[in-house]
Amino acid sequence: MKFIEKIVQVPISLPVIPNNLIQAYLDNQLKDVLSRNLISLSSQESIRFSTEFGEMFSTKIKTPRQIILFINTVSFSIPLLRGEVNIVDLLLIEATRLFIPEYYNFIKSNEEGFTNELGSLWSRSSGKSEKEKQFIGEFDKIKGINNYTETESKTINSFLNRLFPILKSNMGNHHFSTEEKEKWHRAQRICAPLYFNRYFTYSLSNYDISDVSFNQLINDITGSSIEKSIEILKKGVSMIPMTSFLFKLRMIIEKLDDESCQSLYNTLLKSTNLFPVKVDVLSSIASPHISLSKVLFKLIERAHKNDSSLSEDLSIAIKSVINIEVAAELYIVYRDSFKNEKMTDNDDLVNTGHSLIERFLSESKESYYFYTHQRYSTFISSLWHRTNKPEFKNYIQDFLNSNSQNVLDFLYAITPTKISSNHPTPFKANFTNEEYDWVKRHTEVNDIHERLVNTLGESYFKQTALTIDDFSPEFANTKTNVAIQFGKIHYAI
Repeated sequence: MKFIEKIVQVPISLPVIPNNLIQAYLDNQLKDVLSRNLISLSSQESIRFSTEFGEMFSTKIKTPRQIILFINTVSFSIPLLRGEVNIVDLLLIEATRLFIPEYYNFIKSNEEGFTNELGSLWSRSSGKSEKEKQFIGEFDKIKGINNYTETESKTINSFLNRLFPILKSNMGNHHFSTEEKEKWHRAQRICAPLYFNRYFTYSLSNYDISDVSFNQLINDITGSSIEKSIEILKKGVSMIPMTSFLFKLRMIIEKLDDESCQSLYNTLLKSTNLFPVKVDVLSSIASPHISLSKVLFKLIERAHKNDSSLSEDLSIAIKSVINIEVAAELYIVYRDSFKNEKMTDNDDLVNTGHSLIERFLSESKESYYFYTHQRYSTFISSLWHRTNKPEFKNYIQDFLNSNSQNVLDFLYAITPTKISSNHPTPFKANFTNEEYDWVKRHTEVNDIHERLVNTLGESYFKQTALTIDDFSPEFANTKTNVAIQFGKIHYAI
């Protein structure tokens, strides 16, 4: 008889390990990994992990070997990402990679669908966008391919909706506010666009800066003299794209104490020249000086002295900040914080507005802000008109009377400056009924008309008004054409 025929196989059934023992073993192993990496979960974080892991993966883990596999995985990733991501999210996405890899791979290759709204808020009423439909279709395919039951599929969907809240928008009808999305960034969540890729690459991109390094940079700034802190800030701004730097700065403010806020505010106030005014961007929000103004306002809110009002501190900032453009944006942020409140009913808004007007008049010196600060001339004029109409009207009359050509400059200044994807360089667009109504509210349109007649003569009546294509202009508007567009509207009315 051959040797192989002498082997006898006897099946032995091992007892099922109770879930409570599996959970205890996992808790002890995980606690050891976290301790070695000097990480301590808060009670809220511990509850969140236990709840999410238990509901999603308790049925997937049956043996100590699976726990060891999970522990070995997070033992690798935690040291690489400590301080750079949300630890609970890291543990959960690593469990996703091990126990439902088909969903992990789909998440990894569909960043936009898990971090951003695929459809617009305004299109919700007309149903899902094509991008949303495609995303939902591909997501649902996973269930069929892997033969998940309805119960399993429902559990996975609920788990992923909590890990990636934006799914409630892309697969449902929920809308998240800017404040909610910023909370995800502050918590370093995997659902935040700035952090998503860190969880999959275990590293930072060349256009990012470590949160640990950034926090240390802020500590160095707030702990140094004003002269040294400005030098440190210069180095920090050069490390990553300015938009990323300012966004991270805005996210960190809530974690700073009052003294650090005051120190950071003082440094930024004297360094606004590091954040240029860009007018060749498709959205004004992208200009660094506008983002900086939002950071400064948050710091003023946090750090203004108890014995002075916020408006007084803001007025000081408006008068002392290096860039007048930042001063204007600071006031705009302050004004917008009052939402629907009427400006003239709020003394703080009026007084702070006066400070801004005085700053523009001071910098205009012997000239007029329609020349020196054309970009903000309409805004300042409207502000002044609301707070002190007689003074403003005197200023306009002085400007118009000082030179017969100034009526052309006045209309040209209030004509919108636009940019488009086809024409990224700023250009003057059309003078429309909206601008005409603005003129009518702020001065006498008949007076403007008479001045144009005297300045342009017959060409004012005979020349045809050209229309500027806002999306792909062949040419920008001119002072003369703006005046003729005004005349066309004036005669029509």
